[in-house]
Amino acid sequence: MGGDVPRELRYTDKALADLDAITSWLTHPGAGPTARRRLTAVWVAIERLREHPCLYPVASTRLASIGTCESCPATAATGRCIA
Repeated sequence: MGGDVPRELRYTDKALADLDAITSWLTHPGAGPTARRRLTAVWVAIERLREHPCLYPVASTRLASIGTCESCPATAATGRCIA
């Protein structure tokens, strides 16, 4: 479901600053391959949100809710996940 719908990701200024800081830290001289893998994992997780917006519910503080749609606005509106 929903795999063919292009989605737009928008970044706040704070998020962009955080991503710049993460990138700088994980790519500084001597950071090594583990740091590069971590940076890749961050970007892969962000890109996954484009396909599956309910993957990380908004304001989720419980590990049990990660990966579910219980906090997703689409689920609240429709009663089911549309991702």
